[in-house]
Amino acid sequence: MAEGWHGGAVIQRSSEGGGPRAPVDDATANLAPPGLAAAVVPADGSAEFVTSGLADVRTRRPVSAHTTFLWFSMTKIVTATAVMMLADRGALDLDAPVAGHVPAMRVLRGPGPAITARHLLSHSSGLANPPPVRWVRPAGAPPPDATVFLTHLLHRHRRLRFRPGEQAFYSNLGYLVLGELIASCAGQPFCEFVRSELLEPLGMSRTGFGHARAPADIATGYWRLPPGGRAALRLVLPAGIVGPYARGLVAFQPFYVNGPSYGGLVGDVRDAARFLALHLGCGAAYGRRLLSAESAIAMRTLTTRGRRLTTGLGWWRRHEPDDDGGLVEHLGGGGAYLNLMRLYPARGQAVVMFGNLTRYPAEALAGTILGRAG
Repeated sequence: MAEGWHGGAVIQRSSEGGGPRAPVDDATANLAPPGLAAAVVPADGSAEFVTSGLADVRTRRPVSAHTTFLWFSMTKIVTATAVMMLADRGALDLDAPVAGHVPAMRVLRGPGPAITARHLLSHSSGLANPPPVRWVRPAGAPPPDATVFLTHLLHRHRRLRFRPGEQAFYSNLGYLVLGELIASCAGQPFCEFVRSELLEPLGMSRTGFGHARAPADIATGYWRLPPGGRAALRLVLPAGIVGPYARGLVAFQPFYVNGPSYGGLVGDVRDAARFLALHLGCGAAYGRRLLSAESAIAMRTLTTRGRRLTTGLGWWRRHEPDDDGGLVEHLGGGGAYLNLMRLYPARGQAVVMFGNLTRYPAEALAGTILGRAG
């Protein structure tokens, strides 16, 4: 199946029926997720899509380029972009203490109230990273109040791991704080600002903080576990999330992430490609500039080193050899899904991949898809 349009051209090469797993090598076929959707985005803003496998194993529904997945922590790049947009407008000072806008930060001990947006963006705030195991809810349940949710977590994790700015240490909690900062500086709820100022201008009509077309287009999430694993999951996760067990896979019922700014987006691979086009275009895409070139470059400029990551203002890279001249990335994973987004500025290329399984060799599959693009 192929289709094209210029100024955001789409060239789709995908096995959208129940056909063979074209993007998966024989060596990784047994480790691949039940379903996969990927896009390779070149510098001209076009995108090539690859889909494979099943969105739902029970019904044999195939993955398409319109299948929606939970973004999990890939959402953080969207949150970081929103922060930088507000900084460009003069509505937010990256180097001012966040506590002036987020009063809950004042409960932190020591230098906690001096934490800035720059510290939070680069995961150098020193904030703890409590396991977000129960930060989820069934799709039909109402979300918690964002301010109450954050305040509760900060009260439980008042002690910083290190002085702000000393090193990089990944923190989901830090990006929850950024969500509240955005709401305060924008004068509207975080989700509304992201939708109206970022998603809609980019034409990301099927991405938001809820499924666009439930349940027909949702990729069912899976966890590969031995017998008995389902019972253990039901003890750990909130009621109504763990579904049936079949052929070594535990299915998950539709659910959402509590804390939209750290991991709450839901959407399809087409929209994710449009977002990557914005960053490949240094803040401009589809005839619109949403972010200054200086801010887009600052986001991917790696400045803060930690034990596992070197971070920019949102983007980061693990401590591995970089043979691609400036690779930066962000992963998004949790129970039932694993996703990856990579930007290669020197090559003028980006890749994003969604998979509906908790663990699989995402890096290897992304490399395979990149190698076959074009």
